[in-house]
Amino acid sequence: MRNLRTTTPCPEHIIVLNCYGRGGSGIVWRMIGSSPDVIMTAREWHVGVFGGAKMLRKVALRAFRSLGIESFEPLRWYVSKKTVEMQQPADLANKTGARLCVIKLMDHHIVFSEMIRRSFRQATFVNLMRHPYGQCESLIRSGLSLEVASEWYAEVARMMARRAESGAITVRFEDIVTQPMQVCDKLYEALGIRWPADGRFDFKIKAYGEQRTEGVSVRDREFIRIAAEEFERWIDPTVLRGERDRLSDHERKVIWSLTGEMASHFGYEQSGSC
Repeated sequence: MRNLRTTTPCPEHIIVLNCYGRGGSGIVWRMIGSSPDVIMTAREWHVGVFGGAKMLRKVALRAFRSLGIESFEPLRWYVSKKTVEMQQPADLANKTGARLCVIKLMDHHIVFSEMIRRSFRQATFVNLMRHPYGQCESLIRSGLSLEVASEWYAEVARMMARRAESGAITVRFEDIVTQPMQVCDKLYEALGIRWPADGRFDFKIKAYGEQRTEGVSVRDREFIRIAAEEFERWIDPTVLRGERDRLSDHERKVIWSLTGEMASHFGYEQSGSC
């Protein structure tokens, strides 16, 4: 990124976490951002960039999605500047040797991923995937209809698949929950980053699984530092059982009929992940 007038140092390397809302993204985002080599941002990317400019975000999303636009220079300059500005001051102060920054790019905002890539010298993409049963069940609990949740999943998965074709790292939410230490090690190795000195990472205490029915702001709730092997103490097992226990056979059939083609690209099967 060039000619960016800001007092905040521009990262040499951006890590873009492509993810679904309500799909475990906060866990992986903070896992990456806890490395001493990585600066986190204070907000999710779309909030930090667009903030109160909701009309700009809506117009840009609609144009990029419907017209197949990959980048638009005036907008690219604007969002690049905002991306740099949203780096956490505490990380900038405490991780003076860090040259990477991780951003959380959620849902349909993944359409901006190519524009983000063009703004930095180096960009690495991480796709956080989840089986459509579990992801759609979570979206339905947030208020979406069965059909809308399924179509939402398929469209976002399609954008992630395009990034996967270009070499994006793929991480599955189910593996994060069931074998976190192995996944953490592989992810850190793939990204070329170090574990924190204490072997722990930041974790937000909030409800997962059936108890969670509302969104949670990135600024809300308490943070603690946990080791990967302590996951089972903090994550409700129903976060995975929901795809079986809280969906009817009919709902599963509808979901798979609308998402199965894309989910299969990431190794998921109609039988589910549980």
